Amino acid sequence: MKRIRVHLDKRSYDILVSSDWLDKLGQKLKTWGLSGDAMVFTSPRIGALYFDKVESSLRSAGFNRVVRHDIPDGEKNKKHGSVGKVPRNFGF
Repeated sequence: MKRIRVHLDKRSYDILVSSDWLDKLGQKLKTWGLSGDAMVFTSPRIGALYFDKVESSLRSAGFNRVVRHDIPDGEKNKKHGSVGKVPRNFGF
C-alpha cells in the first residue's frame, strides 16, 4: 500500500493506493496511530461493492464507529463546502 500525502496546510490529507488490501485496511491504519471513529467517503456504486469489507476491516481493528457517506458520481458533486460539513453533521 502506498500512502500519498496531499499538503494543504490545515486541510492536508492522505490518499492510499493499492490493490487487494481492503481486508488489511483497519490494521494498517492502526499501525499509523489512527483509532476511534472512522468516516468513509465513497460513491453509491463503489460503496455497494466494497463498503462492507472496509467496515469489517475497520471494526476488526478496533474502530468504534464506522460511518459511510455517499457522494454521487461526478466532479460537480465533489464540492469542498458540502463535503466539509459532513463530519460536523455526524458528530465528528
